[in-house]
Amino acid sequence: MRKTSFLPLLSITAGLAVCLSTFLFFTGCESADSYTIDVSPSYSDVSSVNQSVRLTASGWSDYTWNLSNTDIGYLTSTHGESVTYVAKEIPTSTSTNSTTATYTLQTITVTAKGAISTTTTSDGTNTTSTSSEVYTGKAIVRHVGG
Repeated sequence: MRKTSFLPLLSITAGLAVCLSTFLFFTGCESADSYTIDVSPSYSDVSSVNQSVRLTASGWSDYTWNLSNTDIGYLTSTHGESVTYVAKEIPTSTSTNSTTATYTLQTITVTAKGAISTTTTSDGTNTTSTSSEVYTGKAIVRHVGG
């Protein structure tokens, strides 16, 4: 009867596990708890002063909204699930070519602090916990001029 050793197979399996965990760590995929905030719409255009876009976040709660450039637009509120972005400025073009458009990009960032989770234990009681991590999402509004 021939003896079979599983030692080489165990050694290869352990080596693959180390390689995989190292790869996931350095690519930022080490956690299955990676979350983002969805913003709708994620991209839109405005082409006139006072034109507005309604933005809605989903995936968390207690949202805070920020702008990359307060000179070209403003938010009617900075907290809540939905906000309205209003254009204050539209770029103008000095080109005589009617197919050339001038544009400015506004990045709108939304954050939510900590994920709230509720766990039901075996005795039926609920435990609520909040993480200290900050989750983000963003939308782009393009100010299009002619």
